[in-house]
Amino acid sequence: MRRKETGQALFLILVLLAIAPIMVVQLLGITQTTLKSTDTVGRQTTQIYAADGATEYVIWKLLHKDWSSSFTEDGQLGSLSIENCGTTVNVTVIMRALPGQGGITLASDDVIQPTKTVEPNYRPDKSVYQYTYTINLEQLSSNTSQGLDAIYDVPPVDMDDYIAGTSEVSIDGGITWHSVPDPLEDWAKGYIKWPADYDKDTGTGAFSADPLDTDHYFQGMRDFEAREVKKLRFTLEGNLDNNAVHCNWVVLKPWDTVSGPQAPIDVGSPDNPGICASDDVIEITKFSNPEIIPVGVETQIRYDIDLTNNYTQTRFIEKIIDYLPPEFEYVGPTENVTSFDPQGANSTVTINGIERVRLEWGTEEFGGGDLSIASGETLRLTFNAVATKDVSGAYYNEVFVILRETGIAAAFEEIGVTPEEYAQNYSWNQGAVTVPTYDSQSDAGDIVLDANLSSILGGMSINSYQFR
Repeated sequence: MRRKETGQALFLILVLLAIAPIMVVQLLGITQTTLKSTDTVGRQTTQIYAADGATEYVIWKLLHKDWSSSFTEDGQLGSLSIENCGTTVNVTVIMRALPGQGGITLASDDVIQPTKTVEPNYRPDKSVYQYTYTINLEQLSSNTSQGLDAIYDVPPVDMDDYIAGTSEVSIDGGITWHSVPDPLEDWAKGYIKWPADYDKDTGTGAFSADPLDTDHYFQGMRDFEAREVKKLRFTLEGNLDNNAVHCNWVVLKPWDTVSGPQAPIDVGSPDNPGICASDDVIEITKFSNPEIIPVGVETQIRYDIDLTNNYTQTRFIEKIIDYLPPEFEYVGPTENVTSFDPQGANSTVTINGIERVRLEWGTEEFGGGDLSIASGETLRLTFNAVATKDVSGAYYNEVFVILRETGIAAAFEEIGVTPEEYAQNYSWNQGAVTVPTYDSQSDAGDIVLDANLSSILGGMSINSYQFR
């Protein structure tokens, strides 16, 4: 037995001697691969730490080294290079100043801003023009608790024929359109309205959130999210007076939001082509300088308010009321139409749950009487404010111009608009001052780190963070 076992052992030794070199070569290969992989992983880990550290440095530099004040224009690029973890990291930072993102708290009861456009189309078979109007509805307010009840349209006087079946809505900003029920036509009173059976006195027949309520659902026209845009379009027909500008008004219920005259149609050679004139409308345009302010730095902002009278006669302004953005303060001086400081400078009022400074210039500040503005004239009111803002976003200013009351057009009285609402001129959200966000890219060899940064109270928020 021992001889037999000895022979077996010898055989096994010979086999091992035969395969050992092969195994050793394979093991050496695996070891080499592992060492290379470990080196690669180690290098990439170092680069990840280096890129991450560079992004942290960008945040610190923006917050504490006044680097943000060097960015003055949307899209402006900054760059730097640092050594971190033994790795050279090249960093680019792009400032993004994008007003209009997200809902805001307005200084009025209005929440949806209506704007209007029109496209004419001549029908030779009928020797008449047809006009396709589009009403754009944008929910500016962050308050979405109250839905839209109804839309009234007040066309030009001689536009008195609605083309049946042309009402369509878009709930995706104008990409797709859906047919909806026709409006009620009341040409004797001078308006049309959707839904047709809406009752302004009882609120019945309003737009519905129920898809099964086919007469009132209108593809979801009732409820809006902040900054959502929906549209309504339709076609009217009529023979308009020559050598005149013909405009259209929109009224939104339940807020009695009045659009003012829009969508001008020029016929012939009018004196003021493209300008919608009304005896109770002042065009308000507001400018801020600078438009972009650095985070956490007290900055003085100059506001210019331009008021233009497009009416054919002189108008008289009783009050100009300005609501500064939250935590902005008036510092003056007031210039141009008056040099008097406004009433209530830096006393705050609560508007829709937000404390704001309300500035009012009236009879006393205008020198003892209403401020006259001739036909075609533009007046400018200028003042200064200061702000220190630590949160990225757009900060809007709002202006109301109150004219001496001259009565109200019959159609608006029928709709339920008060003379005060009709004579009130509202700028909506203008004069934006923006605290920007920043796109950061840290390039560390094989690793690139992209991040989007926004200022928040006490620091900076990383909105997105991605390696590639």
